Amino acid sequence: MVISFDAPISYTYPNQNQVIGELVRIAKKRILLSVSSRLGSLPYLANPLQKNQFILDENCGDPWVKWCVANKKKAVDSFSFEKDALEKFMSQGLIGGEKEIAEYEQGKAPWCITYAFMPDELYAILKEFGVKNIKLAGPGAYARTIPNELLVKIMRDPKQRAAFLDFCYQYDANPFVCGMGKDNLLARGDL
Repeated sequence: MVISFDAPISYTYPNQNQVIGELVRIAKKRILLSVSSRLGSLPYLANPLQKNQFILDENCGDPWVKWCVANKKKAVDSFSFEKDALEKFMSQGLIGGEKEIAEYEQGKAPWCITYAFMPDELYAILKEFGVKNIKLAGPGAYARTIPNELLVKIMRDPKQRAAFLDFCYQYDANPFVCGMGKDNLLARGDL
């Protein structure tokens, strides 16, 4: 089995298809991939506070949580809706501009250029390389629709949490929403 999580394939632009092909080649029975999701990432580009929605305890000691809480006002104050940038990302799937691409092509190591996949695109690539029984999911698709106050309440109650996570699994794997996960697109398949 080959497992590739936290979207490392998305950082191999412009060779992401070849990387998937190599992972499929070395897999014996099953492959599990997590890639950056184009549809799931778009809401983050238009809402710098979206990650704050998933903070269950603002007073915990986690440095990332502390940073999100401390920078909330700055994120709001510096925000402006950038329709052109969103449309460009929607059509190309690239985070990183021409400067980063030029540096990458010259063998330099800029901040990762990220390629974000559409669900049907990832499905077609896997199928092209002989993967069968392909299942896709967008983890966090349902959870992102719930306000923070309700998520906190649900997650603190063991019975509600179990029922909620079970329902999230069903919803997030629905073909109509699988690309709308938090920011990753999960795929599994058999060889």
